[in-house]
Amino acid sequence: MVMGKGTSITEQGEGPDKQPTWWRRLWEWTGFGEKKLWNWLELLGTLAIPVVVAVAAAWFSSQQIATQTQIEEERSQGLGYLRLFPASLFQLQGA
Repeated sequence: MVMGKGTSITEQGEGPDKQPTWWRRLWEWTGFGEKKLWNWLELLGTLAIPVVVAVAAAWFSSQQIATQTQIEEERSQGLGYLRLFPASLFQLQGA
């Protein structure tokens, strides 16, 4: 009989003289039957927190650098006052 759908687990490699299939060995290695999954999830959750904090810090730092660069360019061009006084205020004064 062909292995795959429709065949039972005992026909797919169980028995005294047959070695378990690769997916069966992988399933046993993960420990789902022994509830080791919760240990893996706990580990992943513990590792995810520092990764998220590091990514957020890197993003915040890059945003801060970009804003600072923009401010410095505006100051060098003499446009720093536009941050303090929007163009709409100048239009009101001229009218």
